[in-house]
Amino acid sequence: MNNFIYGLLGAILVSIFLYLEHFALTNYLFNSLFALLGLYLLIHANRFQLSISGFFIAIFWFWWIALSFRYYGLITLIPFVILGIAFVYALLFLLIGFFHPLLRIFLFPFISSISIFGFDWLRFEALLVDSFFGINWWQMFIVMLGLYLLKYHKFAIILPLFALHFYYVDEKSSSTILPLQTNIAQATKWDPMMLESYIQTLFNEIENAKREGYKAIIFPETFLTTYLNQNSILQNRLLEKSNQFTIIVGALYYDGMPKNSTYIFQNGKITVAHKVVLVPFGESNPLPKFLSDWVNKVFFDGATDYANADEFTTILIDEAAYTTAICYEATDKKLYKNNPQNIIALSNNGWFVPSIQPTLQKILLKTFVKQYGVTIYHSTNASQSYILERKKFGLFRN
Repeated sequence: MNNFIYGLLGAILVSIFLYLEHFALTNYLFNSLFALLGLYLLIHANRFQLSISGFFIAIFWFWWIALSFRYYGLITLIPFVILGIAFVYALLFLLIGFFHPLLRIFLFPFISSISIFGFDWLRFEALLVDSFFGINWWQMFIVMLGLYLLKYHKFAIILPLFALHFYYVDEKSSSTILPLQTNIAQATKWDPMMLESYIQTLFNEIENAKREGYKAIIFPETFLTTYLNQNSILQNRLLEKSNQFTIIVGALYYDGMPKNSTYIFQNGKITVAHKVVLVPFGESNPLPKFLSDWVNKVFFDGATDYANADEFTTILIDEAAYTTAICYEATDKKLYKNNPQNIIALSNNGWFVPSIQPTLQKILLKTFVKQYGVTIYHSTNASQSYILERKKFGLFRN
């Protein structure tokens, strides 16, 4: 097998889980086998093979990032952005290739901690989230140690059995909280003429949710494309609707700096949760200021970076605690450091559809559900909304 084919095959095997999920073909047995085979090839690859794998993994996982350039009139840049991302990860994997295969079993899990310009969605634990294996660091280590030793002794295949995990992530079918799904096209979302229709939809959906017996409704990120804190009339209308019913809606906030925020209307009061972890380039430019200003001016129409909050916000619904998160930050490890019981997440995936972005986002959320047992209520625009919870496999249920 030549080096190029070896590297490409490794990339395919560690990416196929993503496309199986995207096309609703996920199978725990297949995911487990493909993950083991793919990781085996990466662990034992030479430097060139590993760089080829990194190149194609970046394309298979992250090609969708470039789609946002459609909305800045920069369609011609899309292939160059994709190739640029691919070469960055090819270099990263090439550097890993300089280390002995035994050391790579430590380095591959460590990749999930590497943030490239603030972006850290390459996480190898995602390969195992819909498999029979656990995704804690020690379970990942056992799996990869077995794959390293397998080259020298066939009985090493037994080692991954010690990393078996008896939990899986399921989509909750019923709840008193409704994470609403909307389908607003990104091309028209920010048209000022559309705001009135969004407001009408807002109140229609609130009434529908109340009628169907829900205690709370969650609208997606920036569902209201306005600085809601400056619209007292709309705030008062929502406050009137919030008696014995919780309304959670994404909108903008302005206090000298724009903020991407979640507004919670509950028992006649307002709580505003500002976004803590901003999207690299989309909301905050991670480059040095002199480059950041130039990039914002040339590529993002002179847009100003958003401001962020210092801490996440937690609210109570029926005496249960729920921590709020907006899109990208729902996949950030900082959100989970205090082991929250429930997460309310709001997303607008209109920037990237049609693509695998919502699928990868969902898989990353599953990793936290599987690892921490947190329940996630995710309301989205332009992709499926869902509630994720951890359950035990049938034979091991209480």
